[in-house]
Amino acid sequence: MRTGLLAWTAILILVLMLIASAPAQPPIQLPGQGQRLPDDDVEGTIFEYKCTPKKKAKEGEEVEQLEGQFRIEGTAVFAVTGQIKLPSPDDAKKALDSLKKGKGLNLKAPGRPQQKRIGEYRKLSGKKRRFDFDDKDSLNGLMIVWKKKNTSDVWMGTFKQKEGDKVVKEYSVMVRPIED
Repeated sequence: MRTGLLAWTAILILVLMLIASAPAQPPIQLPGQGQRLPDDDVEGTIFEYKCTPKKKAKEGEEVEQLEGQFRIEGTAVFAVTGQIKLPSPDDAKKALDSLKKGKGLNLKAPGRPQQKRIGEYRKLSGKKRRFDFDDKDSLNGLMIVWKKKNTSDVWMGTFKQKEGDKVVKEYSVMVRPIED
């Protein structure tokens, strides 16, 4: 058990060192767009959200708020943070054994972080927006928002958290763009 943990720790440190040592690519200006990195396929607007439960918490119960960020591109909703696949425990053990013996080590560098798709987005009539989230790690449910009066970039609405097809909690939500 301890050897497996050491192996994962060693591989994680090596991966982070590879990522940190990668040369940064200078941004380039594309016609009609903001600055992007060469070969950058991540586009869209990043939003932050804050959800407050509609029902008051019972005495002694903690109020659970949901906060986070997501990105929309076209009709898709993506998680903001990328995911890098770590090596298998067997590969980590082989790499750790090689390091212990003082042998050289060739590691396959991870690819670019993959953007996790967490839902769908669409416009409704009456200037409302509908987000169908399907992600057990962050948001899972239905969010409907509309522009808050007298603001240009704040949206308010409701979020119904689901487990399967059943609504388990209802929240009031505030959404605002933070980066384009």
